[in-house]
Order: sequence, then C-alpha cells, then structure tokens
Amino acid sequence: MNAKSGAVENYLTSNANLGLNASKFFLLNIINLFRLCTSRHLDCTLLIRGLIMRNYETPKNTILIVEDDEVLRDTVRDILEQEGYEVNGAENGRDALFLMRSRMKPSLVLLDLEMPKMNGIEFLRIVNQDDAISSIPILLVSAKANASNSHGLAGYLQKPLDLHTLLARVKNLTENT
Repeated sequence: MNAKSGAVENYLTSNANLGLNASKFFLLNIINLFRLCTSRHLDCTLLIRGLIMRNYETPKNTILIVEDDEVLRDTVRDILEQEGYEVNGAENGRDALFLMRSRMKPSLVLLDLEMPKMNGIEFLRIVNQDDAISSIPILLVSAKANASNSHGLAGYLQKPLDLHTLLARVKNLTENT
C-alpha cells in the first residue's frame, strides 16, 4: 500500500468512526426526545421528523391542535389528516409552547380557551411576546360565544364545530402562510 492510499484509508476509517459516533449520538437524542414526549403525553411524531430532516423545517400545512378534550382533539386530527394536513396535538398551552419552540413551527394553531396547566389566554400572551412564533396564525376554537379578537387571532370558530366551516377556515389560513 502506498502512502496516498494509506492516508485515504485512515481518513475513511476515522470518518467512519466519527459517523458511527454521530449516529449513536443522534439515536440517543431521538430516544431522549421520545422519552420526554411520552412523559408529557405528547405526540412526538413531528419533533422526531424534524430532528431527522436536515433543514429542520416543518412541512407546509402543519397544524397544531391545542385542546384538552382528547376525543375532540383526535377527531379533528383524523379529519384534517384525511384532508392531507400534517397534524400534531397538545392537551394544554404549556405543551403547545414546548412543541412550537422546538423548531416545529406549525402553519396554523387551533386553540381551545379552557384548558388545565395553561389556558388559551395565557398561551396567547406568551406567543404574542415571542418573535420566533408570534407570526403563526391562531384560530380560536371555543364554546364561549363572547371570545374576543383582542389577542391578534386569525379567527374564531364556535363549538360545536361545523365540519365544512372548519375545513374552509383551515384551508384559507394555511394557504395564506
């Protein structure tokens, strides 16, 4: 073996070891992220997908549903996924902020007002103060008839939801982002 081929072999071997170590590190990050998500009862699909993607961009037309009613959250998720949207869910504002600040910026947030741990109003105050996520449109979904638009909301839908109205508003808001 000449000096040149020996140098190439050493380079490839050392980079293969670096690649293996990087792969182990990457896998440990995914495992830790999965543990964190499951301990908080979060769907970590988008987070892990984002970690895998090189540019860490969330796919266009990704929707975050912030709703403590699991049945409603899952039903809306199923409907929107059938329409071709990427959907993630959070059961309160605190978990939603965790998702939004982890580089998984959705195209739209569907937000309930009354939730445990952090309600919709607290969530809106924090989002509006955070330049990294304040531009994300938020569609308020609430049973309260007097929900106001004083927090820079993209709109309001009253529960119980009308399916056609929901899909039309989601389409309009995601196409304009």
